[in-house]
Amino acid sequence: TSTITLKAGSELILDAQGGIGTSTNPLTYAGGAFSATNATSGDIYIATTGAATVSANNVDQQFSGGTVDIVSGGNLTLTGNVSTTGAGTVLLDATGTITGTGTVTGESVRLGTDGNTTSIGSTGTEVKTVSSTLLEASASTGGIYLSNTGDVNVQLTANSGAIDFATTGTLNTSGAITADSISLSSGGVMTIDEDVIADAGAVTLTVTSAETNFIHDGTTGTDTISASTTVTIESDDMSLGGDLISGANINLYTVEADTDIALGSDTATANQHDLTASELTTLSSAGTLT
Repeated sequence: TSTITLKAGSELILDAQGGIGTSTNPLTYAGGAFSATNATSGDIYIATTGAATVSANNVDQQFSGGTVDIVSGGNLTLTGNVSTTGAGTVLLDATGTITGTGTVTGESVRLGTDGNTTSIGSTGTEVKTVSSTLLEASASTGGIYLSNTGDVNVQLTANSGAIDFATTGTLNTSGAITADSISLSSGGVMTIDEDVIADAGAVTLTVTSAETNFIHDGTTGTDTISASTTVTIESDDMSLGGDLISGANINLYTVEADTDIALGSDTATANQHDLTASELTTLSSAGTLT
Protein backbone atom coordinates (compact mmCIF):
# COMPACT_ATOMS: atom_id res chain seq x y z
CA THR A 1 0.00 0.00 0.00
CA SER A 2 1.36 3.42 -0.97
CA THR A 3 0.37 6.89 0.21
CA ILE A 4 -0.08 9.91 -2.08
CA THR A 5 1.32 13.24 -0.89
CA LEU A 6 0.21 16.51 -2.54
CA LYS A 7 2.07 19.76 -2.95
CA ALA A 8 0.56 22.63 -1.00
CA GLY A 9 -2.34 24.20 -2.91
CA SER A 10 -2.72 21.30 -5.32
CA GLU A 11 -5.70 18.98 -5.78
CA LEU A 12 -5.99 15.23 -6.19
CA ILE A 13 -8.43 14.50 -9.03
CA LEU A 14 -9.67 10.91 -9.32
CA ASP A 15 -11.68 9.58 -12.28
CA ALA A 16 -12.59 5.89 -12.50
CA GLN A 17 -14.92 3.50 -14.26
CA GLY A 18 -14.82 0.53 -11.88
CA GLY A 19 -14.34 1.93 -8.40
CA ILE A 20 -11.80 3.80 -6.28
CA GLY A 21 -10.31 1.82 -3.42
CA THR A 22 -12.13 -0.87 -1.44
CA SER A 23 -13.50 -1.23 2.06
CA THR A 24 -10.36 -3.11 3.12
CA ASN A 25 -7.91 -1.09 1.02
CA PRO A 26 -9.08 2.51 0.57
CA LEU A 27 -7.17 4.88 -1.63
CA THR A 28 -4.99 6.69 0.90
CA TYR A 29 -3.24 10.05 0.71
CA ALA A 30 -1.76 12.52 3.17
CA GLY A 31 -4.51 15.12 2.93
CA GLY A 32 -5.56 18.28 1.13
CA ALA A 33 -8.11 19.00 -1.57
CA PHE A 34 -9.54 16.21 -3.71
CA SER A 35 -12.38 15.31 -6.05
CA ALA A 36 -13.55 11.95 -7.39
CA THR A 37 -15.85 10.53 -10.06
CA ASN A 38 -16.80 6.87 -10.49
CA ALA A 39 -18.90 5.87 -13.48
CA THR A 40 -20.02 2.28 -14.10
CA SER A 41 -19.31 -0.10 -11.18
CA GLY A 42 -17.71 -0.35 -7.78
CA ASP A 43 -17.51 2.00 -4.82
CA ILE A 44 -15.46 4.99 -3.67
CA TYR A 45 -13.29 4.48 -0.58
CA ILE A 46 -10.89 7.29 0.29
CA ALA A 47 -8.88 7.81 3.48
CA THR A 48 -6.46 10.56 4.48
CA THR A 49 -3.91 10.77 7.25
CA GLY A 50 -4.48 14.52 7.66
CA ALA A 51 -7.21 17.09 7.10
CA ALA A 52 -9.09 16.81 3.80
CA THR A 53 -11.26 19.03 1.63
CA VAL A 54 -13.81 17.94 -0.96
CA SER A 55 -13.10 20.47 -3.71
CA ALA A 56 -15.61 22.34 -5.85
CA ASN A 57 -15.12 19.55 -8.43
CA ASN A 58 -17.16 17.31 -6.07
CA VAL A 59 -17.24 13.61 -5.25
CA ASP A 60 -19.71 12.03 -7.68
CA GLN A 61 -20.64 8.34 -7.48
CA GLN A 62 -22.52 7.78 -10.73
CA PHE A 63 -22.87 4.01 -10.33
CA SER A 64 -26.41 3.45 -9.02
CA GLY A 65 -26.37 1.94 -5.56
CA GLY A 66 -22.66 2.51 -5.09
CA THR A 67 -21.09 3.55 -1.78
CA VAL A 68 -19.03 6.64 -1.01
CA ASP A 69 -16.90 6.26 2.12
CA ILE A 70 -14.53 9.08 3.08
CA VAL A 71 -12.46 9.00 6.27
CA SER A 72 -10.38 12.06 7.07
CA GLY A 73 -7.46 11.86 9.50
CA GLY A 74 -8.19 15.48 10.46
CA ASN A 75 -11.03 17.90 9.82
CA LEU A 76 -13.19 17.27 6.74
CA THR A 77 -14.32 20.34 4.80
CA LEU A 78 -17.07 20.12 2.18
CA THR A 79 -16.35 22.86 -0.32
CA GLY A 80 -18.02 20.76 -3.01
CA ASN A 81 -20.78 18.16 -3.01
CA VAL A 82 -20.66 14.46 -2.17
CA SER A 83 -23.31 12.33 -3.88
CA THR A 84 -24.35 8.84 -4.87
CA THR A 85 -27.35 7.63 -6.85
CA GLY A 86 -30.05 4.98 -6.50
CA ALA A 87 -29.95 3.10 -3.20
CA GLY A 88 -26.42 4.27 -2.49
CA THR A 89 -24.90 5.18 0.86
CA VAL A 90 -22.59 8.05 1.78
CA LEU A 91 -20.39 7.71 4.87
CA LEU A 92 -18.28 10.66 6.03
CA ASP A 93 -16.03 10.50 9.07
CA ALA A 94 -13.32 12.75 10.45
CA THR A 95 -10.86 12.86 13.30
CA GLY A 96 -12.17 16.34 14.00
CA THR A 97 -15.00 18.36 12.49
CA ILE A 98 -17.18 18.00 9.40
CA THR A 99 -18.08 21.41 8.01
CA GLY A 100 -18.63 23.23 4.74
CA THR A 101 -21.14 24.51 2.21
CA GLY A 102 -21.37 21.42 0.01
CA THR A 103 -24.40 19.12 -0.09
CA VAL A 104 -24.29 15.43 0.85
CA THR A 105 -26.76 13.32 -1.17
CA GLY A 106 -27.58 9.64 -0.76
CA GLU A 107 -30.53 7.40 0.01
CA SER A 108 -28.64 6.71 3.26
CA VAL A 109 -26.24 9.26 4.75
CA ARG A 110 -24.10 8.51 7.79
CA LEU A 111 -21.97 11.26 9.30
CA GLY A 112 -19.48 10.74 12.11
CA THR A 113 -20.68 7.25 12.94
CA ASP A 114 -17.17 5.88 13.51
CA GLY A 115 -17.08 7.82 16.79
CA ASN A 116 -14.13 10.11 16.01
CA THR A 117 -16.01 13.11 14.60
CA THR A 118 -16.15 15.89 17.19
CA SER A 119 -18.86 18.07 15.62
CA ILE A 120 -20.87 18.46 12.42
CA GLY A 121 -21.74 21.88 11.01
CA SER A 122 -22.24 24.97 13.15
CA THR A 123 -24.91 27.51 13.99
CA GLY A 124 -25.84 29.32 10.78
CA THR A 125 -23.61 27.06 8.65
CA GLU A 126 -25.40 23.75 8.75
CA VAL A 127 -24.16 20.80 6.73
CA LYS A 128 -26.70 20.31 3.92
CA THR A 129 -28.05 16.83 3.14
CA VAL A 130 -30.52 15.16 0.81
CA SER A 131 -31.42 11.81 2.36
CA SER A 132 -34.59 9.73 2.43
CA THR A 133 -34.10 6.24 3.85
CA LEU A 134 -31.76 7.10 6.73
CA LEU A 135 -29.82 10.08 8.01
CA GLU A 136 -27.62 9.09 10.95
CA ALA A 137 -25.14 11.46 12.59
CA SER A 138 -22.96 11.35 15.69
CA ALA A 139 -20.67 13.90 17.34
CA SER A 140 -18.37 13.04 20.23
CA THR A 141 -17.73 16.41 21.90
CA GLY A 142 -19.68 19.09 20.01
CA GLY A 143 -22.94 19.73 18.25
CA ILE A 144 -24.77 18.55 15.14
CA TYR A 145 -26.20 21.17 12.79
CA LEU A 146 -27.93 19.79 9.69
CA SER A 147 -30.34 21.03 7.03
CA ASN A 148 -32.06 18.32 4.95
CA THR A 149 -34.16 18.51 1.80
CA GLY A 150 -37.07 16.06 1.50
CA ASP A 151 -38.63 13.35 3.66
CA VAL A 152 -36.22 11.69 6.06
CA ASN A 153 -35.74 9.15 8.85
CA VAL A 154 -33.23 10.36 11.45
CA GLN A 155 -31.05 9.10 14.27
CA LEU A 156 -28.81 11.71 15.91
CA THR A 157 -26.42 11.68 18.87
CA ALA A 158 -24.39 14.60 20.23
CA ASN A 159 -22.61 13.37 23.34
CA SER A 160 -21.75 16.84 24.60
CA GLY A 161 -23.42 19.46 22.45
CA ALA A 162 -26.61 20.66 20.78
CA ILE A 163 -28.61 19.17 17.93
CA ASP A 164 -30.24 21.56 15.46
CA PHE A 165 -31.92 19.70 12.60
CA ALA A 166 -34.40 20.88 9.98
CA THR A 167 -35.95 19.17 6.96
CA THR A 168 -38.30 20.47 4.30
CA GLY A 169 -40.37 17.26 4.23
CA THR A 170 -41.59 14.71 6.75
CA LEU A 171 -39.48 13.67 9.71
CA ASN A 172 -39.57 10.26 11.34
CA THR A 173 -37.26 9.07 14.10
CA SER A 174 -35.49 5.84 13.12
CA GLY A 175 -33.46 5.77 16.35
CA ALA A 176 -32.97 7.73 19.54
CA ILE A 177 -32.06 11.43 19.43
CA THR A 178 -29.93 12.52 22.38
CA ALA A 179 -27.94 15.70 23.12
CA ASP A 180 -27.53 18.53 25.60
CA SER A 181 -30.33 20.38 23.80
CA ILE A 182 -32.42 19.44 20.77
CA SER A 183 -34.27 21.40 18.08
CA LEU A 184 -36.07 19.49 15.32
CA SER A 185 -38.24 21.05 12.63
CA SER A 186 -40.07 19.65 9.62
CA GLY A 187 -42.12 21.04 6.77
CA GLY A 188 -44.21 17.85 6.73
CA VAL A 189 -45.59 15.49 9.34
CA MET A 190 -43.25 14.87 12.29
CA THR A 191 -43.47 11.43 13.88
CA ILE A 192 -41.63 10.77 17.14
CA ASP A 193 -41.52 7.03 17.83
CA GLU A 194 -38.07 6.85 19.47
CA ASP A 195 -36.62 8.59 22.52
CA VAL A 196 -35.82 12.31 22.22
CA ILE A 197 -33.82 13.28 25.31
CA ALA A 198 -31.99 16.54 26.15
CA ASP A 199 -30.04 16.10 29.36
CA ALA A 200 -28.82 19.69 29.80
CA GLY A 201 -31.29 21.94 27.98
CA ALA A 202 -34.52 22.21 26.02
CA VAL A 203 -36.33 20.11 23.45
CA THR A 204 -38.08 22.08 20.69
CA LEU A 205 -40.16 20.20 18.10
CA THR A 206 -41.68 22.35 15.35
CA VAL A 207 -43.89 21.49 12.39
CA THR A 208 -43.58 24.61 10.26
CA SER A 209 -46.50 24.01 7.86
CA ALA A 210 -50.06 24.88 8.83
CA GLU A 211 -52.61 22.09 9.38
CA THR A 212 -49.85 19.47 9.53
CA ASN A 213 -49.56 16.73 12.15
CA PHE A 214 -47.18 16.18 15.01
CA ILE A 215 -47.45 12.51 16.02
CA HIS A 216 -46.08 11.10 19.26
CA ASP A 217 -46.56 7.54 18.16
CA GLY A 218 -46.28 5.09 21.04
CA THR A 219 -46.48 1.96 18.88
CA THR A 220 -42.92 0.86 18.03
CA GLY A 221 -41.06 1.04 21.37
CA THR A 222 -39.91 3.64 23.85
CA ASP A 223 -40.51 7.21 22.71
CA THR A 224 -39.97 9.39 25.75
CA ILE A 225 -39.62 13.11 25.09
CA SER A 226 -37.61 14.62 27.92
CA ALA A 227 -35.77 17.88 28.65
CA SER A 228 -33.97 19.16 31.71
CA THR A 229 -35.54 22.57 31.00
CA THR A 230 -38.46 23.22 28.61
CA VAL A 231 -40.24 20.98 26.10
CA THR A 232 -41.90 22.99 23.31
CA ILE A 233 -44.11 21.40 20.66
CA GLU A 234 -45.50 23.58 17.86
CA SER A 235 -48.07 22.16 15.44
CA ASP A 236 -51.65 22.80 14.38
CA ASP A 237 -52.54 19.16 14.94
CA MET A 238 -50.99 17.02 17.69
CA SER A 239 -51.53 13.34 18.42
CA LEU A 240 -50.01 12.53 21.82
CA GLY A 241 -50.19 8.77 22.30
CA GLY A 242 -46.68 7.75 23.24
CA ASP A 243 -44.61 7.57 26.41
CA LEU A 244 -44.16 10.42 28.84
CA ILE A 245 -43.40 13.98 27.71
CA SER A 246 -41.54 15.63 30.58
CA GLY A 247 -39.79 18.90 31.23
CA ALA A 248 -39.40 21.63 33.81
CA ASN A 249 -41.99 23.47 31.70
CA ILE A 250 -44.06 22.34 28.71
CA ASN A 251 -45.21 24.66 25.91
CA LEU A 252 -47.80 23.59 23.32
CA TYR A 253 -48.21 26.07 20.47
CA THR A 254 -50.04 26.21 17.15
CA VAL A 255 -48.58 27.44 13.86
CA GLU A 256 -51.60 29.46 12.79
CA ALA A 257 -52.52 32.31 15.08
CA ASP A 258 -56.27 31.66 14.70
CA THR A 259 -56.02 28.05 15.91
CA ASP A 260 -56.73 27.56 19.60
CA ILE A 261 -55.79 24.60 21.79
CA ALA A 262 -58.55 23.14 23.97
CA LEU A 263 -57.20 21.05 26.84
CA GLY A 264 -59.23 17.97 27.83
CA SER A 265 -61.70 18.47 24.99
CA ASP A 266 -63.18 15.55 23.04
CA THR A 267 -65.30 17.77 20.81
CA ALA A 268 -64.17 18.72 17.30
CA THR A 269 -64.45 22.47 16.83
CA ALA A 270 -63.52 24.66 13.87
CA ASN A 271 -60.21 26.54 14.25
CA GLN A 272 -59.51 24.61 17.43
CA HIS A 273 -57.06 21.83 18.19
CA ASP A 274 -58.42 19.48 20.82
CA LEU A 275 -56.18 17.56 23.20
CA THR A 276 -58.14 14.84 24.98
CA ALA A 277 -57.86 13.98 28.65
CA SER A 278 -56.04 10.81 27.65
CA GLU A 279 -53.47 12.79 25.66
CA LEU A 280 -52.89 15.15 28.58
CA THR A 281 -51.83 12.21 30.78
CA THR A 282 -48.67 11.93 28.64
CA LEU A 283 -47.54 15.38 29.89
CA SER A 284 -45.49 15.70 33.07
CA SER A 285 -44.06 18.93 34.45
CA ALA A 286 -43.30 20.38 37.87
CA GLY A 287 -43.56 23.83 36.30
CA THR A 288 -46.01 25.38 33.86
CA LEU A 289 -48.06 24.01 30.98
CA THR A 290 -48.79 26.72 28.41
